[in-house]
Amino acid sequence: MSYNDQLIERVVETYCAATQNTEFSRTDVAAWAIQNGHWKPSMKSQIELLSDELAVAMRAERKTIKGRKVRQYHCIRRKLESGYVQTVWAHIDVATDPFMEQSIALRRKGAANIVYQIHNDVVHWKEKNPNTTIEVLFDFRDDNADKDAALAAGQAVDDEELDIEVLGQEEKV
Repeated sequence: MSYNDQLIERVVETYCAATQNTEFSRTDVAAWAIQNGHWKPSMKSQIELLSDELAVAMRAERKTIKGRKVRQYHCIRRKLESGYVQTVWAHIDVATDPFMEQSIALRRKGAANIVYQIHNDVVHWKEKNPNTTIEVLFDFRDDNADKDAALAAGQAVDDEELDIEVLGQEEKV
């Protein structure tokens, strides 16, 4: 008997017999099976699920320090002897200089990739629309200086948060 056959017998048919439902959603069946002990994810699945949730939580964790939102957890990639790549995390207050240097370089590379994609989009737009007035500057020194000045003046600088995470090629806007 295949795994699928076993799963249907152990979960779906047991659900139908127990609930007398002849029509059902897979979500209802899954919730019932978990609540009633008819299915439990493997340890590997549980670890992967919790690991993914931890990464999302650590990536999003911010603390406002002297008016600045500071990301609390940073990560780097380490290549293991086995050839696998492992993501390693550290809290900003206890991370080493080399760790933070690698983490910032990784995030900068992700930001550069996104900026390059914007550049490509603009170049394409200009080729298709030669009369456009769109110009994009990629020097952010003035933007950072403006925000620092607002912070020094006690003004809020909490724009919509844009955090570029390289590891998952994710953008949070």
